[in-house]
Amino acid sequence: MSVENQKHTFMRQGSWMVATTFLSGVCMLGVHIFAPVLGKEYSLFTTLLAMMNLMAIPGLGLQTVFAQQTAAAVSTEEKDSLTGTTQILLTWMFFVWLVWAVIILVFQKSFLNGLQIPNPMALWITLAIGLTQLWGPIFSGIMQGQQNFLWMGWIGIFNGLGRFMAIGIIVVLLGGRATGAIFGTFLGIVTAVAL
Repeated sequence: MSVENQKHTFMRQGSWMVATTFLSGVCMLGVHIFAPVLGKEYSLFTTLLAMMNLMAIPGLGLQTVFAQQTAAAVSTEEKDSLTGTTQILLTWMFFVWLVWAVIILVFQKSFLNGLQIPNPMALWITLAIGLTQLWGPIFSGIMQGQQNFLWMGWIGIFNGLGRFMAIGIIVVLLGGRATGAIFGTFLGIVTAVAL
């Protein structure tokens, strides 16, 4: 590939990622326009979103690590080793999530009372989102390392736009509250991770 073609490819892929990141971010921010419909439960929804973001902390650096490891894996042995590492880390992240689930199960009443959550399902949906928050950076890192920017961009769009549309439908059309809004968030994230 010539230097000119490399520059063109870089500009095209870079522009795509900037556009999709911006669109995804606008859609994720856009969910807050439903605050008047949620009423008093809007504060609960933002609390659940904050919990969701806190659960993502253990996986934050994994995207960069997996992007580098995937890009470096050129031989069959290295790719097999990366596959094994991925499977092991996904398993460990599941166990981290499972510990959270057990803690929430044991102290569910305290969580519900302390956070003033009227519907326990909101807490459990937020917990389910936590698993996707742990696994998502691993998959994104692998795609980034493979330079699969087309699908990385679409995943961002599906996450943001899917979340916005699902929350809009559930909250505005179906009369859902904070539990419905966090379920819409779950649908957007699960769609992105599934892709």
